Amino acid sequence: MSEQLGPLATAIATVVVALIGGGAGYLTAGWKVRELRVAHAQKLRDSYLENARKVAGEVYIPLAIVLAELSRSYSEFRVHVDFQASTAPVGAINRFKAACGRFDSTYSELLSRGASAYLTLHLEEELQDFALFLRGSVEAESITRKATLSPKFAGVAYSEIQVQGARSIAMLRVLERASAGIIRTLVPFRLVELSVTEETLASPVTSRDFEQRFQRSTLPMGVLIKEVTLGSRSG
Repeated sequence: MSEQLGPLATAIATVVVALIGGGAGYLTAGWKVRELRVAHAQKLRDSYLENARKVAGEVYIPLAIVLAELSRSYSEFRVHVDFQASTAPVGAINRFKAACGRFDSTYSELLSRGASAYLTLHLEEELQDFALFLRGSVEAESITRKATLSPKFAGVAYSEIQVQGARSIAMLRVLERASAGIIRTLVPFRLVELSVTEETLASPVTSRDFEQRFQRSTLPMGVLIKEVTLGSRSG
């Protein structure tokens, strides 16, 4: 019996080592891919910043002004909002909606003049999402959300699944929790990951959801604009 156990133990150990080695290989490949992507992204970012600073006065300063005006307008509007009842005086709502219109008008005018060619990738994405959110929220009477299921293998993202509606989002959350347990059992080293993120597409301007999304968007955009305008002074 002991003579049979020896080779069997050796065979099992060989399989385990192979699995660990294979997993380590996948992890190493994943890290290399991430390193290459980070290096490429940094080169693109530096190039975009250099070009963006050449048109700071024509593109970024107008954006900074209208974004500051919009933020100030929301701060003034927020004082009049009853978040519990999700209401505000009609005059206050109209004044804030007018500020939203001015922001959208300035942003659209800049795009029509080709400003998107000089926007950094991150800022362009933030502005586009925020503008769509504002347009949808100005006349919104209820909250619209989107959920995205993002699978990753060895840290590399694959095709995403996007759904809207409370029921579909709830089902996606259930799928995420159920899959997590199965993946941890069957796949070693956390090579496969599933994550669900939610985004508010539109929300009444008197709601807490609007307040949270508004602040979460305007603060980073202000930082991204200053990254260009302040850098242009030091350049």
